[in-house]
Amino acid sequence: MNKKIKSDYKFIIIIIIFCVSIILIGFYIYDKDYINSSQLSFLGSIIGGALTLCGVWWTINNNEKNRKEELIQVLTRQWVIEPVSSA
Repeated sequence: MNKKIKSDYKFIIIIIIFCVSIILIGFYIYDKDYINSSQLSFLGSIIGGALTLCGVWWTINNNEKNRKEELIQVLTRQWVIEPVSSA
């Protein structure tokens, strides 16, 4: 497995752990009556928006990096020109 795939797996695992921990903290806070349901919904929308923003940022950076790598491959490709034989 190459380094990029391992990095992607680590990122995904971190996001999953973050989401699960936020959900568990939300249930704990709601059960202890520290926060009511409308405040919890607002907090959930803020966290969801932040995660969406992180996902968009990651996608844009990943696409930019892939585009640069493809451009470098195209520009550095060796073109072989063979003479046309007249037969």
